[in-house]
Amino acid sequence: MFRRSILRWATAALTWASIVGSAGAQAISSPHVLALAAGYKAAFLCSDIFTAGEGEEQATADDLEGAYKLYQNDIRTLPAIIDRDAKTVSVAFDARLPPRIAAGATEPQPAQYSPANDRR
Repeated sequence: MFRRSILRWATAALTWASIVGSAGAQAISSPHVLALAAGYKAAFLCSDIFTAGEGEEQATADDLEGAYKLYQNDIRTLPAIIDRDAKTVSVAFDARLPPRIAAGATEPQPAQYSPANDRR
């Protein structure tokens, strides 16, 4: 009887550990982490597309891939809506909360500093 109890305990513990381990590999991000990832994605896509004049693929490769490890999966999976007429990027992350929205410049902007426009 004692041996059966130990076996049941061990089986339950191993089952629980495998469930927790597999859930940890596919952990669902908290709303806070999702909000940060959505804001990061909106801001960088908007800046790269509307201010720097890059394409979405280049912006993704340059600034979104290899970002913070904690946010990387969320940045990849959260959909971005790019409105080229309004020059905005919005990224929804939670149905109960508003999306993160970034607004771009109306024209690509020159760099703030370059040796060519240095008037010192």
